Amino acid sequence: MPEQRYVPALTGLRGVAAWWVVLYHFTEPLIWRVPDWVLALVKQGYLAVDLFFILSGYVIYLTSSDSLRVLAWRPVSRFWLNRVVRIYPLHLFLMLLYLVNPFMLWAFSSSGVGLGRYDWDYFVASIFLVQNWGAFDSLQWNIPAWSISTEFAAYLLCPLLIAVGLVPLTHRRRELVFAIWGAAMAIGVIFWAAGEYSIGEAIPSLGVVRCVLEFWMGLCLSALRQGAAVASRAMLAVNSILIFILVAVFVGLLMLGFPNQWFVPFVFACLIYLLSRGDVLFSKFLSLPIFHYLGLISYSTYLVHYFIKDWVKFLSESIGWFQFFGYLLVCFFSSVVLFRYIEEPSRRIFRKKFMLASS
Repeated sequence: MPEQRYVPALTGLRGVAAWWVVLYHFTEPLIWRVPDWVLALVKQGYLAVDLFFILSGYVIYLTSSDSLRVLAWRPVSRFWLNRVVRIYPLHLFLMLLYLVNPFMLWAFSSSGVGLGRYDWDYFVASIFLVQNWGAFDSLQWNIPAWSISTEFAAYLLCPLLIAVGLVPLTHRRRELVFAIWGAAMAIGVIFWAAGEYSIGEAIPSLGVVRCVLEFWMGLCLSALRQGAAVASRAMLAVNSILIFILVAVFVGLLMLGFPNQWFVPFVFACLIYLLSRGDVLFSKFLSLPIFHYLGLISYSTYLVHYFIKDWVKFLSESIGWFQFFGYLLVCFFSSVVLFRYIEEPSRRIFRKKFMLASS
């Protein structure tokens, strides 16, 4: 049975990643106003999704791997139902809220309803969470929800990945390391073969592959972590140094323009592994109450921020500091409201109704 070990720093990391995406989608006011390296880093915010995918696999192994070691209908169906309860109510609420947008554009905008942004077949596919399974060649409606669609695909495959892929590797640390490294390299090869220079490209066609491989990395990483010894005080200090070096190398490679599909998944996997073991600096920092809370509400932040961006730009003739800070404030307070009154209550209600465990 896997050790059920909650790591507050990983929740804090999820919060930081969510706000990296928030900034990435609203960079205009930062141009010429912040140092070039800050702007360059913000413009890489789409990479936070890769962190989410690996974290998702990591956490799901902790919470669900014991019940999925054998493929049986009851535990598998309960796992799927639990994941739907986790992601679907807020997604559905946001999709229904998004119906306001094409109507307002039709009623008040001279540009029309935004051809290619609010097509109804994409809306229907989004309701069923299959919008990014290769049927469309662009992202529409709630743009960030593409990753929820690909995670849904990963959830469907998860029982097979654990029972068939991971169970034979249990307690085989070398094979787990090779599995993680192999998945990271596979991502690089696939994007290279497709002629893409970045892991953020070709989302409609390669998003599912990107997600499933990184989700698999997270599963393997969590299995690897279960067999690791408790870090000593000296090792905690070493981990801090390793994390600092890892982040410095990551930023350096980004600044140099090295094709990020070759290193992002592996760097993120190493970062999560080190944080899960603990260190004397970064883990404590990310475990602070503010970052922990941002992590708790990160799903709401991630799903609502693009809707707010759309409305800030719809209502503003120009985009400056006022709109930028207004966007940030509304994103935060909307996240709090959605988490408190939509996300958490819906989970509690459905988990109680279906007698599901929290995960």
